[in-house]
Amino acid sequence: WAVKIGGGGFAGRVPEAQLMKLAHERAARGFVLFDHERPIAYVFCHAQSENLLYEYIAYDETYAKWSPGTVLLYLLVESLFREQRFERLDLGEGTLGYKSFFATDATPCVRVIYFRRRLRYVILVFAHLGLARASIAMGGLLRTVGMKTKLKRLMMGKARRPGQELERSAKAA
Repeated sequence: WAVKIGGGGFAGRVPEAQLMKLAHERAARGFVLFDHERPIAYVFCHAQSENLLYEYIAYDETYAKWSPGTVLLYLLVESLFREQRFERLDLGEGTLGYKSFFATDATPCVRVIYFRRRLRYVILVFAHLGLARASIAMGGLLRTVGMKTKLKRLMMGKARRPGQELERSAKAA
């Protein structure tokens, strides 16, 4: 993760020339959380008119038990309230817990993809539709049996965060 902070263009996701252009136009915001001299979390946002898009986020996993990403998000929101430039902080797509915690509103969004009428595209679209419906059905089943949250945390690598083992061992002693 430290390579992402030190590396140019957030590991190649945003070319340096584009970052410089956004910075010159005051259309980019970068926030870094430090533990003394050590960077432990970062966020890169860019502006689209009155919206600030919360785009690239990373943190040092050795600090995970202190939720540095959430701490940085609190500081980011505080900074935006002081600045009074943006109407909204767009947390992007998805249903991660911090989004429902910090959100005051939600805007439905869709991605529209145009395909030419070809048999292979029709097959791919229906395969995708079938997979999406199966995923929704499986999510409902897992929720019913009380396993959805546990499985989701496990899949996201958050079943046991770094440092938690030590914390539990210390409590047991």
